[in-house]
Amino acid sequence: TTKPFFLNVDFAVEPDVDNDGYTVEQGDCNDNDSNIYPGAPELCDGKDNDCNPATADGSGESWYGTACDGPDTDLCKEGILTCSGGQQICTDNTGNNIEICDGLDNDCNPATADGSGESWYGTACDGPDTDLCKEGILTCSGGQQICTDNTGNNIEFCDGVDNDCNPATADGSGESWYGTATNCGTGECERVGHLACSGGIQTDTCVPGQSSEEVCDDKDNDCDGLVDEDGVCDNTPAGQDVHVEDEWHQASVTFDSVLQGGDTIFATGPCGGSAWEGFTLIPADNPTCVEIETTAEFAGSVKVCINYDDTGLTLDQEQKLVMIHCNDQGKCSMIPCDPPIPVDTVNNVVCGCTETFSIFGVGFWEGCNADLDYDGVVDGKDLSDFVNAYGTASGHSAFIPHADFDGSGTIDAGDIPAMGRGLGADNCPIP
Repeated sequence: TTKPFFLNVDFAVEPDVDNDGYTVEQGDCNDNDSNIYPGAPELCDGKDNDCNPATADGSGESWYGTACDGPDTDLCKEGILTCSGGQQICTDNTGNNIEICDGLDNDCNPATADGSGESWYGTACDGPDTDLCKEGILTCSGGQQICTDNTGNNIEFCDGVDNDCNPATADGSGESWYGTATNCGTGECERVGHLACSGGIQTDTCVPGQSSEEVCDDKDNDCDGLVDEDGVCDNTPAGQDVHVEDEWHQASVTFDSVLQGGDTIFATGPCGGSAWEGFTLIPADNPTCVEIETTAEFAGSVKVCINYDDTGLTLDQEQKLVMIHCNDQGKCSMIPCDPPIPVDTVNNVVCGCTETFSIFGVGFWEGCNADLDYDGVVDGKDLSDFVNAYGTASGHSAFIPHADFDGSGTIDAGDIPAMGRGLGADNCPIP
């Protein structure tokens, strides 16, 4: 018999250890890991899953290469997802995108207000009003910085509070009455001020002046509403032969009798007017007169004397000067005294006598020389004055120059005929 022949042929097949369908011979570069084989998805695990070193780790992941936002405060995807060391990473390292006021979504977050990343955003601000109060906040609209203060003007009231938030603005200066002019005090104490505000209360800045002792100056020195009271101006006391002189020593009056004291006032100034017709006043270029008033009660005659300016006058002209008086009706006449008082050509003084006061001047009578009493009429009174002066020589205190009709320097019999011819005539010619 033929003995059976057994041929033992060993066909060994390389095993697929990780059962991933690939053996080492088939290119599995790690047969102990089922995630590693040729063509395997490249996971982000730090391994060469597809056995191709050229393939980036993780490049087979669905997220690989997609846009991503890094670890910053914005939401902008400025990187991509990749893999490093088996870990998913985002390449966004751009830092924080600040939300500036430009109308764009800088931080890629619609919920973030435009401009909210600006340093000024949300800070207090003052709107377009007249005050300086920050009653709004800075924000952004349409890419432009705006202030939300729409409260209107805050008026500065008088309440002790800085209503308009401006320390330079006076308290209460917005009140309608603020700054209104005021006055206070009486007489020489009168002052002016204005309404203001202090400590939240309306005040008046006016402060009256300091009063002083009442003196005779036509002013209310002691500020009591009265002028020159309590007899401070009574320069004319009661009595006989009371003499009062003006402060400039240009005029004086002597009262025969003052019954009740008072004040006598002298005022010097231009004569003016046309009431002086019939007279030539001096000085010729600018005649000066004296107005006299008195509050004293008097009886009898008052002698009025005025110092005159002798510039340009001859002695003869000075001797013919007369005192002229205008009454309240504006009529002027000469006012000699009885007996007549000659002109004092040494001290330049002319005197006359009156029983009333108003305006007095010095000048020449343009009428008749025979009118010795200067009343505009040649009458018996003139003859009486002539007889009283008869025989009186020039330079004597009682000499009447107008009675020396023949110019001899002496009033004598030679003048009588001329006097007789003029007696009873108005404005008679000079003999």
